[in-house]
Amino acid sequence: MRIIDKGTIEKYKNYLIGEEKSQATVEKYMRDITAFCVWANGRGVEKQMLLEYKETIMSNYAPRSVNSILSSLNGLFDFLDWHDCKVKMLKIQKQIFADRDRELITTSDTFRVP
Repeated sequence: MRIIDKGTIEKYKNYLIGEEKSQATVEKYMRDITAFCVWANGRGVEKQMLLEYKETIMSNYAPRSVNSILSSLNGLFDFLDWHDCKVKMLKIQKQIFADRDRELITTSDTFRVP
């Protein structure tokens, strides 16, 4: 059974530091992996449970955040050679134009000059 324990997390953290990842990146990866472990509650890691976790985080986070969390987990699974546990990222369509309510307005837009 595949289990992620504190020793495994520490080894991965040291690997990330060795790969010269920024401190913020390392902390984020550790936070994401720890949150997953808390959610898993000691269960062995399997693809089906990862799909369940993906659904759970999709209901609580924006798509970009979901992909960021999945990236953290997939990086760990690469490190552990658990390639069959990796899950696909969400497809996010690029937005070419800003939403109307996020557009900047200029002075000439707010005041009409006669």
